[in-house]
Amino acid sequence: MGAKTQQVMMAVMVLLSGWLLSGCRSTAITVKSDPSGATVYSRGSGRMGYVWEDKGVTPVTFPSKFNAQQTLVKWPDGSRSDVRRTELMGEANVEILFTRPTATPAIKPATP
Repeated sequence: MGAKTQQVMMAVMVLLSGWLLSGCRSTAITVKSDPSGATVYSRGSGRMGYVWEDKGVTPVTFPSKFNAQQTLVKWPDGSRSDVRRTELMGEANVEILFTRPTATPAIKPATP
């Protein structure tokens, strides 16, 4: 085996080991809400993550192997939050806090 072949094989082994080590890592996502007790729905961002999954009731922690995660909460009265997209690249732990909006008082028209 020539020196050039050995260099190529070594480069392939280094790249393969780096790919294997980086591809098996997951990120722990903790979802909290104020008030607590909201149901969490989440899906990975990408082709394989198209299905919304019920992850439990806040506070809840679950693993994700995606590069990004989309999350929403459903409040006990049935209303839903906006969908949040969270980038996960290089993160070991991520915390997402949903705060239920307070009702704004209706504006009363001025009377003459």
